Amino acid sequence: MGFSGGLQVGPGGRSGLRAVAFAVTCTWLFALMFLCREPALADFIRGDANRDGVVNVTDAVTTLDGLISRGTQLHCQDAADADDNGRLNIADAIRILLFLFHGGEPLSNPGNLIGPDPTCDLLGCEDAPDPTPAIVFSEIHYNSPEPVTKSEFVELHNRTGWEIDASGYRLVGGVDYTLPEGSLIPANGFLVVAEFPGAGVANALGPYGGQLSNSGERIELVDTDGCLLEELRYADRLPWVEGADGYGPTMERVSYTTPADDFHSWRASFSQTGTAGAQNSSAGVPTHPMIRAITIKPTHPTSSDPVAVELSLDLASAAIEKVEMNYRRLVSPARNLPGGFVAMALQSESGGRSRFAGTIPPQVSQSLVRFNVNVELKSGESVLLPHEGEVQPFQSYFVYDGELQHLLPIVWLIPLSRSDLYSRGAPRSGAIFLEPGSTIVQVFDGAQNRRSPAGCKLKFLKGQEYRGDRTLNIQLEVGGDTGGAQYGPHQEHLGYQVFDRLGVFTPRAEWFRVITYRNPETGHRHSQRLIIQQVNERFLGMRGFTVAGDLYKLDAGWEKKTNPRTGSATLNELGAQQATENISVRRSWMLENVEVENVRNYSIASILISNWDGFHKNLYIYHPLGRGDRWWLFPWDLDQVFEPTHVQLRVHYPLDGLGGTAAREPGFMSSPHHGVPDFDAAYRAGLIAATQPGGVFDVDFWTARTEELEAFLLQDVELMQEVNGPAVSRRLQIESSYNRIRNFLTARTEFLKAALE
Repeated sequence: MGFSGGLQVGPGGRSGLRAVAFAVTCTWLFALMFLCREPALADFIRGDANRDGVVNVTDAVTTLDGLISRGTQLHCQDAADADDNGRLNIADAIRILLFLFHGGEPLSNPGNLIGPDPTCDLLGCEDAPDPTPAIVFSEIHYNSPEPVTKSEFVELHNRTGWEIDASGYRLVGGVDYTLPEGSLIPANGFLVVAEFPGAGVANALGPYGGQLSNSGERIELVDTDGCLLEELRYADRLPWVEGADGYGPTMERVSYTTPADDFHSWRASFSQTGTAGAQNSSAGVPTHPMIRAITIKPTHPTSSDPVAVELSLDLASAAIEKVEMNYRRLVSPARNLPGGFVAMALQSESGGRSRFAGTIPPQVSQSLVRFNVNVELKSGESVLLPHEGEVQPFQSYFVYDGELQHLLPIVWLIPLSRSDLYSRGAPRSGAIFLEPGSTIVQVFDGAQNRRSPAGCKLKFLKGQEYRGDRTLNIQLEVGGDTGGAQYGPHQEHLGYQVFDRLGVFTPRAEWFRVITYRNPETGHRHSQRLIIQQVNERFLGMRGFTVAGDLYKLDAGWEKKTNPRTGSATLNELGAQQATENISVRRSWMLENVEVENVRNYSIASILISNWDGFHKNLYIYHPLGRGDRWWLFPWDLDQVFEPTHVQLRVHYPLDGLGGTAAREPGFMSSPHHGVPDFDAAYRAGLIAATQPGGVFDVDFWTARTEELEAFLLQDVELMQEVNGPAVSRRLQIESSYNRIRNFLTARTEFLKAALE
């Protein structure tokens, strides 16, 4: 790049020569930098009024011409503002001349570097007032996955080549925090402000006031004069980052020259814990394009159907070199897993958007097909869509011909894998559901399939819940090594039904045909498994409770499942009030603050089925937090009910934990309840009524129910054998489980009637 306007040695003598030498050196340095890096919209050199990459006399002339004759348009007023006071006048031209010829002080930052304006004013470049400040929002962690293991935080980034003192700067909006004295952000460095400093985030300032809302928030950064440096309003739904909404990754900025309020500026971190205090893992990902709409036709393909894919990109085709679709048949009973590439053709464009289409050839039945697209830009960059760090870094569909015969609902469990569609971000699993009598599958690709002691937990993505549930527990086919073992799933299924018949809110439990994949050569394996709804906010909402209350689980100890940041004050109050020795006072408090009928019916159901392990643990308690609202109790983990060894579990077990066949510490809620004489009397009356003919524990009713379940499952086993072959062990498991339960029903009823006479 050439020079416009030469430097003249003035009467400053040696100081003038030094100024000339300095200016010439800087001129070549600036020119080199300018050639190597095209300045962004708001990046400039202080004093470079004509934006030619150097500071010389011409800039003073350009400034004067723009101010006086208005013959020259100042495209970057920030650069012309040589004294950096936020105003343009003749003093700026004089300041440039003093710097060049009379040994004046160096111009303020970015005086010898290309960069943004470090001060907040109404000036800008290309008539945009400070669109990209020196300190910017860089990373946001607004929804930590539960259980919370890492503090939420806001990260600031100094995008200049010099250190900036941010002391007194303030975060306002959803959070409120003033940076303390000595808050220095190094050149190109980061500063983190956390809700809980030290909680998984090293070297963070804080704690800040307020909270980053999980559903979207406004955050502002203002300087010591109250001048707004940057504003961010994020959301928890498309087109904003979905991967940062409680799945682990944070929301990272990929461009500091695109406004913070523009969703194109942000992507999910490739790291499952974010990159607090360090360079963003997704830095450099092109901001455009993003997929704004996609269609797959047919929606439910069979093995004879090619699948047409159309997508809309928010970028004009003039900026796009080519679009290529990459697909993989991830899982299939075939011996190979073919995939391929499909060149997508431009179909139309309008309003800065371009629409491309391509076709994936037919695939075999029971194949999950995943695909993404690679967009090569005319700039030489390329971008993989969807983003690799997202919860669904692909689009998908399932091919099914309706060939399976089944009585139970079916779920195909997709194993955790990444394949070669993408290389960064986490591997993903999924699930496909099919209701009895239907051939239309429901695809939940991206659902998290996590191992648990009893089998696995299937956690669905937000907005993609199955029957409204976020989390389902898929039990092992034959139970675990503890609890009811091979009988456990059948016992648990029936146990919840007893609670439900007594009006106690219980998680939904249902038998499913579960299809898992070994490998392409051995194909699918079918099994019958019990799937149980998780007790969580969804469970509460489906039963008419507010989801904002406090939910606790009692197992080895208390675990708070909702509102983890507010502590356990409600639980502590419950424990203290129930421990009141004055029975009259305790009774009055419980009538006002505990759903007494619920606790009583929980005890009745537990004693009927010998739920010996469900008073001191394996239960949930819940308080809605509203004025006048009461505590509720929900059952959990019933795989050890209907056990023959506990046929003679004593009636007073909920009070003292001494059951004859079992001994435990008194129940947290049951013992205070049964210590109130009239509460305990109502419980005993309920037991008597339940064991009478026609009562909720009528032997004839439950015998018929077990026979019905046994016949239904055995019928499905017959159909399942068409795929798996003979299922002798499964038949024996079903038959022996229900025979065992029926024997328990008769013996338990006889014992209770004798004990209650």
